[in-house]
Amino acid sequence: MVSYAKEQGLPAWALYQWRSRLIRDGLWPAKMREAKRGPRSQMVPVHFARVAVTAPAPACVVRLQLNNGRRVEIELPLTDPLIQLISALEQQP
Repeated sequence: MVSYAKEQGLPAWALYQWRSRLIRDGLWPAKMREAKRGPRSQMVPVHFARVAVTAPAPACVVRLQLNNGRRVEIELPLTDPLIQLISALEQQP
């Protein structure tokens, strides 16, 4: 992880901190935890990826109750699909 951190211009401590957090939360694959204790030839390579965190788009949840009692819930990431859905529903007899 140290060589990867150097290649990516990241502090090595940050990778170790995130690995510890993932292990604590049960999100680090058990294979990798076991490999740490085994012989070096059996170690599983660790791959990290640089990601950009952006604010999530506001979602719009539409809940419909049909005449037959069934309920439908649709989550739309943007309001434009909601406008299209309403327009399509208005065209139905």
